[in-house]
Amino acid sequence: MSVKMKTYSYFIFLTLFLTSCLKQKNDKVEIFINNWEFREQGQQWFPAIVPGSVHLDLYSNNLIDDPFYRANENKLQWIEDKQWEYKAEFNLDQDFIENKSIHLIFSGIDTYADVFLNDSLIHKCDNFFVSYDIKLDSLLKVSNELRFVFQPTVERAKLLQKNNTFNLPGEERVYVRKPQFHFGWDWGPRLIGCGITEKVKLIVYNSAQISDFYISTLSISDTKAEMRLEIELSDFDSNFYALDFLGKKYHLKSKKTIIDFTIENPNLWWPRAYGEQFTYPLNLKLLSTEGQCLDEVNSSFSIRNIRLVEQEDEMGKGFKFQVNGIDVFAKGSNYIPLDFFHTRVDSSHYRDALYDAVDANMNILRVWGGGIYEDNYFYDLCDSLGILVWQDFMFACAMYPGDTSFMNSVKLEAVQQIKRLRKHPSIALWCGNNENSEGWHRWGWQSSRSDEEIKSIWADYQDLFTQLLPNLVDSLTNTDYWESSPKYGRGDPKHQFVGDAHYWGIWHDAEPFENFELKVPRFMSEFGFQSFLEMDAISKFTIDEDLFLGSEVINTHQKHPRGNNLIKEYMQRDFNEPKDFKGFVYLSQIIQAEGVCIGIESHRRAKPYNMGTLYWQFNDCWPSISWSSRDYYGNWKALHYAAKSSFQDILISTVQSEDSLFVYIVNDSNIGSECNILFDHIDYYGNHLDNVIVSTKFYADSSALLKAFSLNDFLLKDSIENRSYLDIKMMIGDEVKFRKIHHFVKTKHMDLQSTNITCKIYEDSLGFNLEILSDVFVKDLMIESTYEGRFEFNYFDLPAHESKRIRFFNENLIDEFDINSISFYSIIDTYE
Repeated sequence: MSVKMKTYSYFIFLTLFLTSCLKQKNDKVEIFINNWEFREQGQQWFPAIVPGSVHLDLYSNNLIDDPFYRANENKLQWIEDKQWEYKAEFNLDQDFIENKSIHLIFSGIDTYADVFLNDSLIHKCDNFFVSYDIKLDSLLKVSNELRFVFQPTVERAKLLQKNNTFNLPGEERVYVRKPQFHFGWDWGPRLIGCGITEKVKLIVYNSAQISDFYISTLSISDTKAEMRLEIELSDFDSNFYALDFLGKKYHLKSKKTIIDFTIENPNLWWPRAYGEQFTYPLNLKLLSTEGQCLDEVNSSFSIRNIRLVEQEDEMGKGFKFQVNGIDVFAKGSNYIPLDFFHTRVDSSHYRDALYDAVDANMNILRVWGGGIYEDNYFYDLCDSLGILVWQDFMFACAMYPGDTSFMNSVKLEAVQQIKRLRKHPSIALWCGNNENSEGWHRWGWQSSRSDEEIKSIWADYQDLFTQLLPNLVDSLTNTDYWESSPKYGRGDPKHQFVGDAHYWGIWHDAEPFENFELKVPRFMSEFGFQSFLEMDAISKFTIDEDLFLGSEVINTHQKHPRGNNLIKEYMQRDFNEPKDFKGFVYLSQIIQAEGVCIGIESHRRAKPYNMGTLYWQFNDCWPSISWSSRDYYGNWKALHYAAKSSFQDILISTVQSEDSLFVYIVNDSNIGSECNILFDHIDYYGNHLDNVIVSTKFYADSSALLKAFSLNDFLLKDSIENRSYLDIKMMIGDEVKFRKIHHFVKTKHMDLQSTNITCKIYEDSLGFNLEILSDVFVKDLMIESTYEGRFEFNYFDLPAHESKRIRFFNENLIDEFDINSISFYSIIDTYE
């Protein structure tokens, strides 16, 4: 390795790393503060859990009912109006108190809190997203009390709103640096509380420490990677320090040091399906003049270059991610917090969610700007799984103030979050906000405002999103910045030709799903459709009397004012009216899956014109009727299964016009192949009516029209389009690489028959498999089980007389699988 070094200094924001080297008197000691209590101000104290929130503490002390159950949300709005306090008492020994440098570290304070140590005010908190480091002088004693006194967020927000020159779109929430979705969204509840959402600790050290480090990739060639280490020290003094790095020692003469180095024959980090997610071990040791180890960091780094490429062409300007010089077609979804009360989310929840993303063949998630900057473990998993992260700053669907206090708070927040997350190779993009520019220009936010008001509000927007944030991203990281998503909304014709797009003509404007095929942008970063949770999941927050459209409980968990009516409107277009509530719930998932996959496949067929498709949304933060493909409890909806198929690297996709059928092959992999495409025209009883074999070759990273059929001259010559389908199989050798069943008519026009499904259970070393068989064709077969778990396939078409084997995934391994735990449900079961 060749190494060169230069140094310079600047002010730092402290981030502490655990150490492992022996440091004698300079040992760094951490003490976590536990045994918390909380109360409504002036009332009785109760035990509290930190990290946590006031809603969870009220619930755990049986002072309120479950906020997610039935319509309890509506009964809990009083919590936001009260003042709450948290306190912890702790003892220290005298030796600890006499240390030179003792710091109190806390973060995730929700949101306005005065912090007292032994009745002395030591800080005022006003930003949920900021970490606080308070150096303590003489305040600590042997017996101590730490107290957080929270002011009502809404009360403070409304005061800020009243004092602002103009009334901003987004109402009072825009003045508060806390998760915006806490104020309610069209998929989530309004539960505005307070609390301490991260651990609180004391930390002591008596020498300089490594406070931050960042390794970036400067350039990559076939034989070497030019790299850069930036390292920062805390409590830097006039002493000389050395850094032990890569077997060499470097003298550190300032708070910040830059070391350029080279990796020969580098192994690169790639998104999933494009290559390995390679990491290099990293060891940094801070040494005193005498060679004593003062601090040590053990971590890792990766080598990769990610660029957002906007290339002008005759149609507009493209939008694509390029990793290590290779264009990546982005396939994924929009991610919101896994739980409204995010302190309940642990490592197993993150693993389950992100493994589900990988299982559905996704390579990107967009962390949406109305939620939270996620836990480090989330990004660690994305690194290891090869999931790219489009990271929004936490601003959404509003205009924000531009006063000095607000901007300074945002600057601190942004610096801390950029520096925390920049170490992760999965971070592909920083985006300023979600739909703020779109709302300002096309949602009527400027109406009835004076020219002065319009000019001032837009100037504040530009200061924040075109000056402050991009400058910070540029100075602190080598990741690209995107001002606002979308670049243009559907009201602007440019949305199809420039940048990323959110297309909500389908859903909000009740346009037909086929419009996805007509309005394909350069990169689709939001589109979607709602569905209900499955019946078993609904039963967890309801009772029987709640199970009808329009009930108070169903309406409480459906936050879109037109949601159920829009689902019903689309349902009537393509399906017969269901006979009961279960049928409506089931069909909502089928509609969602079919509609969203029309969008996914339209975008994929259009590559390289379009280079990304991210549907809204991946998950839920509470049991909601929403756009998610994975419900709050982790169940896969029909959409998640369908997306898994539509996101496969090799895809057969069909488009039917009035008299023709067009068949496409899309390949996102870097390998092409010769193959045979088998077209079998089959009726619902399993009779083969006609077949065609096409020998062809598909190419790496391509989308191409394979064949166009005339429906009248070939497939429908017997006029049985409502009793048959086209079974399309891609064969590479003897392997079925992809299979597509194409239907010629809408589901409501299909002449479906009652089914007789048989099922056998087989056990192997990995668990249990079902083998199912039907005497007639089954449309959208749903398999249900009383066991907790997930089926390998679900909500699928089952041809007549064709057995299908399906694995059952169950974390709590069951000794015996009772066949009576299985039930089947399909389109025919929704009929009277």
